[in-house]
Amino acid sequence: MGLTVTLYHARSGPSNGPRESHEKPAYRFALAGGPAHPVGRRGIVVQNGGAMRHWLFLFRPETYEDVKRLGLVGVRYDHRRRFADISEGDRFVAYISRERVLDGEGRVTGAGFADPAAVAAGWEGYPLRAPVAFTSTGHRRDGKRLLWGLSECQRGIKTEPTNLLFCRGGFMEIPPEDFAWLVRVLH
Repeated sequence: MGLTVTLYHARSGPSNGPRESHEKPAYRFALAGGPAHPVGRRGIVVQNGGAMRHWLFLFRPETYEDVKRLGLVGVRYDHRRRFADISEGDRFVAYISRERVLDGEGRVTGAGFADPAAVAAGWEGYPLRAPVAFTSTGHRRDGKRLLWGLSECQRGIKTEPTNLLFCRGGFMEIPPEDFAWLVRVLH
């Protein structure tokens, strides 16, 4: 089962025309353990629906064990709009930065939410979260070379694949064919 995003904008300040009484589309996230709650001026509410997507997730070595233990991924607020595209049922491959290895695969198991509380050391800057479950880990395949085989990198990029992944907030959507290829390489 996937998730879709419902968007709302609240009007504020003076306007040149008549004030509208209804809300306009914007982004909201569900707050952990509660109803949809705006994150800053804009946030994201996630609901059932949508198609499964495939992702490459980047994890820092010092938080990767926490991610596996807690069953959560964390994302910086700056990437909230793209984070809204991650839905329950989506699948991912895990890349560990600095070690430059592809280590495992998993599935997103619930809706994204905002929670500013640090769940472990190093999580302070990652208030947007999504629950995940790993289906396999510990493969430790050389990711530095493998990432050049991704479709997007084959079309030509002006940086290293790892820099591209980092610049996209540590997660990027990949085509199903790339996901299937990475999973085959892992096993």
